[in-house]
Amino acid sequence: MIDGIEPVTKRSNAEKRNAIKAALLHPHGVILSDRQIGKYVGVDGKTVASIRQELDLTGESPQSSLRTVHRSDQVYQFQVNRSHRSDQLPANIPQ
Repeated sequence: MIDGIEPVTKRSNAEKRNAIKAALLHPHGVILSDRQIGKYVGVDGKTVASIRQELDLTGESPQSSLRTVHRSDQVYQFQVNRSHRSDQLPANIPQ
């Protein structure tokens, strides 16, 4: 330990998952892209997308039809297509 700096400990998958869920359920997190949330939480955007899809399918996720994306110095907003239906749930997700 260097003068009050704690060593970084590796987070468990459960801790990462909880951090992603918290970010996705936050009112501001609804409009952020998967990549932005991944960067903030410290995981890959594909991991965020997977958990976002689980939350969407189970109805836990707040719904927003807009997503905000930052590219270089530009900010874009686009419509999100939410076309999956509850009767198309994978077998491992309870209805």
